[in-house]
Amino acid sequence: MKKREYAILEALPNPVFFKDFEGRFQYCNKAFYEFLGADENEIIGKKADEIGLDSVAERFREADEALLRGEGVQVYEAKVTDYKGELRDLQITKDLVCCDELGGLIGIAGVVVDITERENFAKKMKGLNRIKDIAIQINQRLLDSDEETDTIGMLLEKSIESISNAKFGAILLINENGFLEMPKSKGYPKQMTKNFKVRLEDSLVVKSKGQVPKEICVVRDIDKMEAIESPELLVLDGDSVKTSLVSPIWIDGELYGFINIDSTKRTAFDRDDIEIMEYMRDQIQTVLSKQRKYQKKLMSMRTDPVTGLINSKYLIEMIQKAMDIADVSNQKMSLVMMDIDGMKQINDSYGHLAGDSVLKAFGRSVLEKIRDCDIIGRFGGDEFIAIFQGSGEKMITAKMEEIRELLEHETVNHANAQLHLNFSFGVSEYPKDGQEIEDLVTIADEEMYADKRRRKNNMN
Repeated sequence: MKKREYAILEALPNPVFFKDFEGRFQYCNKAFYEFLGADENEIIGKKADEIGLDSVAERFREADEALLRGEGVQVYEAKVTDYKGELRDLQITKDLVCCDELGGLIGIAGVVVDITERENFAKKMKGLNRIKDIAIQINQRLLDSDEETDTIGMLLEKSIESISNAKFGAILLINENGFLEMPKSKGYPKQMTKNFKVRLEDSLVVKSKGQVPKEICVVRDIDKMEAIESPELLVLDGDSVKTSLVSPIWIDGELYGFINIDSTKRTAFDRDDIEIMEYMRDQIQTVLSKQRKYQKKLMSMRTDPVTGLINSKYLIEMIQKAMDIADVSNQKMSLVMMDIDGMKQINDSYGHLAGDSVLKAFGRSVLEKIRDCDIIGRFGGDEFIAIFQGSGEKMITAKMEEIRELLEHETVNHANAQLHLNFSFGVSEYPKDGQEIEDLVTIADEEMYADKRRRKNNMN
């Protein structure tokens, strides 16, 4: 080989090689040796499977045979591990060469181009395009549903679909007591996740990092960690979770919870996965922030500003819903009209602020004494309506008598005065007392005033 040509080949940044027809390397430039981390004695005269290229040796041989069959220049891609142990994407171009002037060598010449960054970029763009499609689905789901758990469940599934080596995961949300709960998960047993409750400071990521992370982080060697709160959640299909990609969810500067994407592979999740997760996290935070604002607006439209209970407009909607449920389940439904005794006197004697305090205390006290599935709202003025699903008139009348007796011992302190929470009530039953909301309200109202008259007569 002439010195000038040799110098040019040695100066090329891409690996270049010559092989004989048996596949033995006869010449390699400096870049080729550097890529494999080997010297001339370890390469020259040997085949691909003899120099650490076992994984692609068969592919090399097939391309060489295609050249010999006259199929023209061979251009193909292969994944090869370099001397650092890093997997690289390579594009290899080979052709038959007659090199008499370079020393009589007749064989195959090839040039190697490292396309790892290009492939990574293409992979990233593919992932981002997929996530953009997902973002459209997310926003559509937000419009279609006002249930937060529905939205975050879909977000979790899409996150797992978008991130390589991700198969399992969970959404952890902080409840009002500072505990992490798991409203949605994928891959974990439902019974285990249903009962999952962990203090924030005992969570996997806080124990691993020593604090709540501000940004996305990777927690590795989870199976080697001690004092894990729920070890049974870390075993999947007989294998243990070894790596977790954790993204804190921050909304308006407040920690809302975490997205955990888990893998049984110890080396799972690279920078590309983190970037995809960052994009997804931004979408999640935007969606949940919008949903929180929507829920607040919706609640303000449905809530009575004085008592914090549902207002009359939403109360009518809930009565209709309760009637529909009663029709489907073939059950009874009772409606109770309540009126606080002596409210006019309280307002006249102590002012409307005192009256508002009584309204608020009354609503809160009754709410505490009924079931979670029961509903109470302010109908207007000093009147309240409660809805009891699956219960008849007799049962609810007895229940209301019990509540009234309890409230006789409760008072509101205002300007050194003890204001009582006495009330009158009336009950109507669906469908016995009527098929329309107006009928049920009218009958309950009439019964309530009859109760008020009886109680006044008894006092006299």
